[in-house]
Amino acid sequence: MLIPAMRRYIPQVDAYDSPSSELQAATCERIYQLGNNPHHAWIYEEAMRTPGVAVLHDVVLHHLIVR
Repeated sequence: MLIPAMRRYIPQVDAYDSPSSELQAATCERIYQLGNNPHHAWIYEEAMRTPGVAVLHDVVLHHLIVR
């Protein structure tokens, strides 16, 4: 629901659910959604490489950062 709503105001919105070469090559503003889950580790790592806005859908990220 968020992406279609964003597309009304932003000409191009791309979403990624796994690491990809397209994401690495993208030169755009980024919004990262992070949760308390080790499956989000790739998003955290990408956010550390390329700054952007982080949206947290959990209050505590313990299981994301403890491996």
